[in-house]
Amino acid sequence: MDKRQRVNIIIDLVGGSYLQHNVKAISTKGIIVQVGLMGSGKPELDLGTLLRKRITLIGTVLRSRSLEEKDCVNTKFFNHLLSEFDSQFETVMIRSSPLNQ
Repeated sequence: MDKRQRVNIIIDLVGGSYLQHNVKAISTKGIIVQVGLMGSGKPELDLGTLLRKRITLIGTVLRSRSLEEKDCVNTKFFNHLLSEFDSQFETVMIRSSPLNQ
């Protein structure tokens, strides 16, 4: 990513060390949504950058929600958010491997 290009919204399912990378990549007044953790729950974070950029950091988890709540979140995401951004998404492939690996 070019240093001048920033994104407005990041939805992260991994957490851990990705949080600091997300803070660097997000635009001023951007929003980072942390949905659960696949990585560490104790990342290092430069709070100065978070504050200077006026970033909104939202945390949530789906595991403890009821099936009805999960279904509602899923439906809203795919029917409302994804359709708005569909033409703006760009697929970036970093690496591919055969399925047997």
